[in-house]
Amino acid sequence: SKPLMEGLERVVERCEKAVLLHNRRGFAPFLMCRECGCVPTCNHCSTALTYHERTHTLQCHTCGSSWRVQPYPAPTSRCPKCGSRYLAKMGLGTQQIEDALHQMLPEDVAIIRMDADSTRGKDAHKKLLEQFDAADCAVLLGTQMIAKGLDFPEVTLVGVVNADFALKLPDFRAGERAYDLLEQVAGRAGRGDRPGEVIIQTYLPEDPVIRAVAEHDRSIFTDYDLDQRRDALYPPFVRLVNVLVWSANRDNAQDYIGRIAKLLKRRWHAAAPDFLRTGSVVPQVLGPASCVIERAKDRYRFHLLVKSPVGYHVSDDIDACLKEVGSVRGVSVSVDVDAYDLM
Repeated sequence: SKPLMEGLERVVERCEKAVLLHNRRGFAPFLMCRECGCVPTCNHCSTALTYHERTHTLQCHTCGSSWRVQPYPAPTSRCPKCGSRYLAKMGLGTQQIEDALHQMLPEDVAIIRMDADSTRGKDAHKKLLEQFDAADCAVLLGTQMIAKGLDFPEVTLVGVVNADFALKLPDFRAGERAYDLLEQVAGRAGRGDRPGEVIIQTYLPEDPVIRAVAEHDRSIFTDYDLDQRRDALYPPFVRLVNVLVWSANRDNAQDYIGRIAKLLKRRWHAAAPDFLRTGSVVPQVLGPASCVIERAKDRYRFHLLVKSPVGYHVSDDIDACLKEVGSVRGVSVSVDVDAYDLM
């Protein structure tokens, strides 16, 4: 955006340093055929492949598989579905922003990219930070790994390239994680004698997370988020359990978790009068449903969520149901009580 570009220009003029956060590595989040709309996906996972310009590969960030590719305008560019040459790069990754910064800023400004790709080598993380520290004028571009623990007095500008991505993840804690990330990265600016500036690029300036960070008032977010969780019965007002089942056979995984859900619902339906008599919430079963990433590393994944009263030993009920269902060859199950990650 123009404000962020002007902010970077001021940093260069004053020979200071800047930190840019963009939590998507690679060059482009996916390729898409402009003729038929095909998006290349992983053969082993139900995820779109991320394009990496430096290696000319499509990589799966779930299982790590990669394939060589030449997107448009390369003469060998070919859509895997219709054969069209117009396999275009879509979206924005850290590699693409790095290239744009090299084009926009003077050559003597060090552009240092720090993400999972650039820090794979031994001591790579340390070497990149030493390079940033030694530079007279530099921009540190990276994913969430740059948000915490960095203390460079010369940093006077922090820019967030796209804050909206973190806000819209399909998880009730998305806002909480986004607030934590933005608050942490904003603290990288102005840690020395010179004042700091934070520029957050967003299409949602009225979102409670953005407003809370901009106004330095966390209650704007926490009051809103607690109201949402209270109405929808999410922690801290209930306990949340994530039961995950996976298998190479989709039908087996779906059938197994369906049986678990049926037993849990039957058990708590029968016990409902006891819960209501004590004024407690009757445990709920949501699902089963496929996970956000249904297939990962050639395994099909389904899950169900259990909401139970705070203080209730829900794990005993789940354990009893699992014993009744029994084990099935090739089917795995995990139970995450007080689950933090639902993806």
